[in-house]
Amino acid sequence: FYTHPTGKYFPIYAWGSVDFNGGMGDEAPAFLQKQYQELWDCGFTITQGTAWPGVDNAFLFDGQEINGVKINLREGTELSMICKAGLSNYNEVKSTVTGARKSDRLGGWFIMDEPHRKHFPEMTQKVNWIREFDTDHILYGNLLNISTDMNAIGFTSYDEYVHTFMREVGTGFISYDYYPVRQYDDSKEIYIEPDFFNNLEIVSKLAKYYKTSFWAFAHSVASNCGKAGVSYPTPEEDHMRVQIFGNLAYGAQGVQYFTYKCPNPYGGYTYYDAPIDVNDQKTPVWYMVQNINRDIHALTWVFLGAEFLRAGHTNAETPVGCTRLTKDMLPVGINSVTSDGPGVCVSMLRNGKNLFMMVLNGDIHKTQNVTIQKDVAVKRVLMDGTTETDAAGEKTYELTPGHFVLYLVSENELETEPAEVPFYEISDYRDDASDVFITADANASGGHYVAAMGDPRWDSYSAIIPTDGNRTISREQAIANWGSAFSYTVTVPTDMRVDISVKHSVPWSEYGRVAATGVAPGYQYSIENDPTLNWPKQYAASMILSVDGEEQTPADQPLRPSVPSVFAEDGAEFDAILADKDRWISTKEADGSISNVLYFWPKAGGDNEVTAVYNEEPDYRGILLTAGTHKLTVTSLCYPWHFDNLRIAPEGSQSAIDIIGEDMRETDNRIFNIMGVECREPLAPGIYIRNGKKFIVK
Repeated sequence: FYTHPTGKYFPIYAWGSVDFNGGMGDEAPAFLQKQYQELWDCGFTITQGTAWPGVDNAFLFDGQEINGVKINLREGTELSMICKAGLSNYNEVKSTVTGARKSDRLGGWFIMDEPHRKHFPEMTQKVNWIREFDTDHILYGNLLNISTDMNAIGFTSYDEYVHTFMREVGTGFISYDYYPVRQYDDSKEIYIEPDFFNNLEIVSKLAKYYKTSFWAFAHSVASNCGKAGVSYPTPEEDHMRVQIFGNLAYGAQGVQYFTYKCPNPYGGYTYYDAPIDVNDQKTPVWYMVQNINRDIHALTWVFLGAEFLRAGHTNAETPVGCTRLTKDMLPVGINSVTSDGPGVCVSMLRNGKNLFMMVLNGDIHKTQNVTIQKDVAVKRVLMDGTTETDAAGEKTYELTPGHFVLYLVSENELETEPAEVPFYEISDYRDDASDVFITADANASGGHYVAAMGDPRWDSYSAIIPTDGNRTISREQAIANWGSAFSYTVTVPTDMRVDISVKHSVPWSEYGRVAATGVAPGYQYSIENDPTLNWPKQYAASMILSVDGEEQTPADQPLRPSVPSVFAEDGAEFDAILADKDRWISTKEADGSISNVLYFWPKAGGDNEVTAVYNEEPDYRGILLTAGTHKLTVTSLCYPWHFDNLRIAPEGSQSAIDIIGEDMRETDNRIFNIMGVECREPLAPGIYIRNGKKFIVK
């Protein structure tokens, strides 16, 4: 999980930090100390470590020596450091981490920059090494951006790249670099890449899905570019503001600059006009960065800990992957946001009980006059962090590139509860079930049960955002996002009709939350042909059974209990609903047709028991299974329920095993399969019953 690394300060991270010139002899320590002081004066709060463990150690602890001189490199600052030296192998990690983890100046550990697919195992190994000795500090792995050729690095999409990184590498948060401000070499025209905001849409969404934070960049150095005929121009303050405050508008919890100290040429790249030049002198860019960082510090109370809710754009043609601003996206009392220019980004951020609306001019060229019409008085947050009352009515603001209007529109929002996400180990118990969570349990059928039929991170839609910003999804996409599937193959000796029961459990603690609130359609998604359907609320703990791909209709489930709109731990109101079927709701589809969806619910409100049970009556009756092999698929439509087993019994019977038990005596040595059919030896591999007891033939 993400751990905030800079105390009361907003994380502002300097790449290409300070320069250690060991050849300076006794003067080297004081030279280093001066550079860290300048870094702090520029507004940075966290810095990249050096290539020398001894230098990093002298930063982390007082009284250390550099070139024989004792010095406190951090003196006069409150900087933190993300260390990268001394982590090449297990023994180095053990030595470096166990020593440095005790420092209150340690921000975290640097894992790798811009990894390809082939680098993920190496990163995972380093993560595991470090976590063996330090579970408290962040692990920093910085990803590539959306303009990268994904096929060249082993992926089919940018979403897959980020998802795979989070699941396999497990650093616990997302950092990525995108430098969208470019310049054509021939015409010298400066432009911004069209998918800058799209990258923010995807990363902010996946950070929310993984209940973590993300950091993003601004480009603060001029250089040639990996794109023919294009360069990165000399940084301008407005251009960096578009990048930095664009990141913050989407909820970034750390901002970064590449780079602070101008690098020497390497890898075919040449650099110039960084905040600190190759001669270790401040440039005009240093003062631009200082101005931007001063504003971030003044607004720390707004941005640090802010949760991104949504963003809409007023552009005639919205940026790639982004949503057009509509009135229902605005806070109560705000009627409209318009501009006389290309368009602005309007984002909603919640921080504790405070709700903020941020209106950003994300155009790098044009000053825009932005008009906000509102029915209520609100507090405007000024750039120095103070507030002033803005009366109801219409007001117009002149916004230069990268500048914004920030309103505190409410101070009485319901605070978001800290997320406690259930996590389950993925098992190889079933080769055909790699995407479900299987848990060993002595009380479960066969000693295992599926611990989460669906995604425990149920409170968001995590799949790919279309580049046109359209949030309409199909039912199949909704199931893929919120549900899961599990299949059996069953061989029967002769044609027969069977009843099928589903062994399941539904804990109230999760069911009540999902079924009470769900995820409102609109900004994140809307279901094709049913745009008002709240998918998780409608389909919490439900499934469809298919036999050879054909959906089956449940027996005798015309109604299901409704759920109170406010979740309560004790579930008393839900108990009252369970006892009063007049308060139950129909299971039919919206058009009145019989539904193929089978619903489950807890036995009682407040009941968090996970021991699986069958319903009193079979869930499916009279299913025809012809002689031969059939595939039965349980498709969960949404978390939260646990799946143990399917019981398949001859039609009209409670269970095959119970029927057998009635006719058996202790001395009856006949052998039956689980369908109740008598079998002769030699027996094929499978589960059998003799004298009322099950046994397995392997």
